[in-house]
Amino acid sequence: MNLTPREFQNMMTGRNEQYLDELQTYSIFALMMRAVYHSNPKKSMKPKDLFDRSKMVTDEQKKKSIENRAKQAEEDMQFLQNLNFG
Repeated sequence: MNLTPREFQNMMTGRNEQYLDELQTYSIFALMMRAVYHSNPKKSMKPKDLFDRSKMVTDEQKKKSIENRAKQAEEDMQFLQNLNFG
């Protein structure tokens, strides 16, 4: 299998990202195990206590948030331009 230097670099970058994703998954798993281990034994834990998919921020929500921030910054700049200190 002959790879060009660019193909090899892309393959190694992809493998590194895959490894980092795996480590992130393990760290989340460890945090969940710790939460269960240290939880109140009288209260039964539900999977939703550890992970709630509905609370995950989607790309669309991030985009709306960025648009709202940009609009707010524009309004603030307009307000500052209209200030008169004299």
